[in-house]
Amino acid sequence: MRKLIAGIAVIALISVSGFFVALGVMGGTFAGVCSASDAATLNGNDNRSKIYNFWVENGFSPEVAVGITASIKHESGYSPFRQEESQSWPRGGYGIAQFTFGQRDMATAYMRERLGGDFATYYHPRYGGAVSEKSGFVPEGIPPEINDKFLSAQLGYLMEYISSFKPSSISVRVRGFESLTGISVPRESTLKDFLLSLSSPSDAARAWTFLYEYPANTRQAAVDRGESANEMFTQLVSTAGAGKVTGVNNVMEDPGVLKGGCGVGNLVSPTDGEGPLTVTSGFYIRTLGGITRPHTGIDITTGSKIHAVMNGTVVKAGPSGGLGNAVRIDHGNGLQTEYGHMVTGSLTVTEGQTVTAGQELGTMGNTGRSFGVHLHFNVIEDGEYINPFPFLQNQGIALQWAPGASVRNEKPGPL
Repeated sequence: MRKLIAGIAVIALISVSGFFVALGVMGGTFAGVCSASDAATLNGNDNRSKIYNFWVENGFSPEVAVGITASIKHESGYSPFRQEESQSWPRGGYGIAQFTFGQRDMATAYMRERLGGDFATYYHPRYGGAVSEKSGFVPEGIPPEINDKFLSAQLGYLMEYISSFKPSSISVRVRGFESLTGISVPRESTLKDFLLSLSSPSDAARAWTFLYEYPANTRQAAVDRGESANEMFTQLVSTAGAGKVTGVNNVMEDPGVLKGGCGVGNLVSPTDGEGPLTVTSGFYIRTLGGITRPHTGIDITTGSKIHAVMNGTVVKAGPSGGLGNAVRIDHGNGLQTEYGHMVTGSLTVTEGQTVTAGQELGTMGNTGRSFGVHLHFNVIEDGEYINPFPFLQNQGIALQWAPGASVRNEKPGPL
């Protein structure tokens, strides 16, 4: 594969077998990377569904999620270990997006930082062959948890890359896409924002092909991938409604509460506590101090510093009635989280500020209607409080109930 390697600043053009390849340089770090060291828990029962669900969970429409997924299918067959067979190791395309040249260097550096020893063990050509749907698109010899770590890290890299990359640096490719589709590409828009503006699987696949992948015979590849995306959308999504795919007979399920993301699709713990976070009170109707009312969140006592669980925008920071000193963050797509009872004067963010996952918000305290130092953590979906316990637990945050804790109403959904 001959891929156009684009970065923030294009520094050279060279010819490769008649194709022009732009070599770029991107900054050493990405904005908004999760501080969690482990890979995300991906949703789905095979790599195809996990890839599609990742894009849905990070705010992309089902149409655009399918378009990107279809292009990834053509590139790698959904395997994060795929090695281009025509090239010797470690040259050629690698992984779900067939990273090459400078892109391969950046992607593998991103993975090495996040995967530790697992990267050295499994970054090997022996796992680089074709995979099948029967195996869930996972190579033989790869444990499922290792597959998910590599897949999650590569998806995280792609998300961070398209969030900062602007097509203005690749005018030849932009003109090719515009000529094929008749769709104008805003030159100062990021690739992510442009993809979010699209409305059809085929257009998303063609945009990804021209503006990110850029394979040989790009125009024909874009046409083929657009048709593949339309077929995939009909097969997986349109007959059952928008949502996630499970990978089992392509059955759809509700997208659930995870509508945000922090780069690699996972959540960061809301406190700096080590090990499982202790929850002293759950999400239920309770009577306290002679007053019966909903307990809209969960109370966590482990740790001392409070962190944002995902990227977002602060919509409230300061005194908030019974919550004492509190912060509320909007993550987009109808999802908000709220952090209460923090120490007076400890808040480190202000209303309107953009925050990243893992960013400190303040210090655990006992302000407001509180009977001990703890974090009251709320999750609000489309204006309704939902149960934070499974919301956190299902995304890999370890929780444990304190002895004698009120555990009632553990199911997601409004009270």
